[in-house]
Amino acid sequence: EGVLHLSGLDLIHGTPVLDVKPYIPAADSVPTDHVRQAEWLSDPVVKPNSDCICLPEARSQLEYFVRDLEFYDSYEEAWGAIREVLLNDVRSLHMRETAADATLHFDNVLLSFRCRQDALVEVTAAELCKVPKPGGGE
Repeated sequence: EGVLHLSGLDLIHGTPVLDVKPYIPAADSVPTDHVRQAEWLSDPVVKPNSDCICLPEARSQLEYFVRDLEFYDSYEEAWGAIREVLLNDVRSLHMRETAADATLHFDNVLLSFRCRQDALVEVTAAELCKVPKPGGGE
C-alpha cells in the first residue's frame, strides 16, 4: 500500500516523477490492450461541462484572428477544437469553482472564458497572443 511501481519510463535513476495521472482512453494514445483503466475513471468526480458557447463579441474577435492561427484554417475548425477543450475542462473542481473566470492560450489566441454554476462555459473574449518561435523567428 502507498507504493507506486513504474516501468517503461525514459528517466535517469532518481528523477522525481511529478503529477502522475491515470490513463484516460479518450486523451491518451497507448494501445488499450496493454493498459488497465482505473475503475473510478468510469464515473469521474469532475464531470465534463454541459455546453460551451462563444459570446457574439468573442466570436467576432476569433473570426478576425483566424488569419493569425497557425494550426487552424477556419473559425469552425478552431471553434470545434476550443469547444472540445473547454467541455473537458481538466482543471480540478476546486479550480472550476474558485476561478470561474479563466484564460486559455489556444494557438496564437488568448481566450477569456467563464464557467457558470450550471456547467455552461462562455467564451467572453479573444485577443491575439503570438508566442515567439524558438530561435527568435516570427
